Amino acid sequence: RLPRTTVDPPLADGVYVMRATAERAMDVYLTGPPAAMLLLVGPKGSGKSTLVQHKLAGRPGAVAIKFTDTMYGTDMYRAIAKQVCPGRPALHRRASDKAVLISLLKRATADYRKASGDGKWLPTIYVEVSRRVEVGNIKSVLAILKDLACDRKLCKVVVAMSDARTAFVFNNDPGRNDVMWFGDLTRAEAEEYLDRRKAFVGKLAPLRDEVLGRVTRNAGLLEKVCARLESEPGASAAEVVAAFASEQRANAESRVSGLLVHDTKPEVRARVGELHFDR
Repeated sequence: RLPRTTVDPPLADGVYVMRATAERAMDVYLTGPPAAMLLLVGPKGSGKSTLVQHKLAGRPGAVAIKFTDTMYGTDMYRAIAKQVCPGRPALHRRASDKAVLISLLKRATADYRKASGDGKWLPTIYVEVSRRVEVGNIKSVLAILKDLACDRKLCKVVVAMSDARTAFVFNNDPGRNDVMWFGDLTRAEAEEYLDRRKAFVGKLAPLRDEVLGRVTRNAGLLEKVCARLESEPGASAAEVVAAFASEQRANAESRVSGLLVHDTKPEVRARVGELHFDR
């Protein structure tokens, strides 16, 4: 029997800013017929997990799986079985066989449909791929999930990936890969986030342009800036913002230097020091 959900709910004290395009795409996927898997791709802190938590927490039969760098592709069968049939270790061991997992999913779906009266219901599998997972393992996992969701139509599948290498692991497969790219918040979304956090208002309002223009509009990093100010009420807000801006500039320069590390032309290397970074 499928659990109600294993997707963590959003933090009670967290701030959720609706991103209209992402919300609509998620709704269309979850309510539409089974035909594809939804891939959420973007940097850490861009809001992928928050969107999933907001949409799937409390959804019947939504299960969450963390695919780490110590796992192999075929471990996905066992990981799904553990969530679908908790407390059945004998089944978990056998579920490394794809046929066993397929049978489990079919039985669990039939049971839920009969109990709920919803003849179109399908379980939803959410997989968060950790950073530093080998590309070969990611390809293997995506092939397994695509088989379950697209070919056999046994479940809905949402996959979140934040490692830059993941952009190269899925093929252009219209109708089977629905890719949603996550970037920074828009200026309006970032302003809404700060308003709801009651951050950089009143006397600190002039610092907003510095935060959103030179530090970040990444949701995760904005949360860190706000949390630092809240945890250190005596600290100078201007100094905190300046420290984050300096750190972001150093990180950006390091990344650009890494891109040019193989270029031996002195004039190209010299240009690195002249680059200007807004964020």
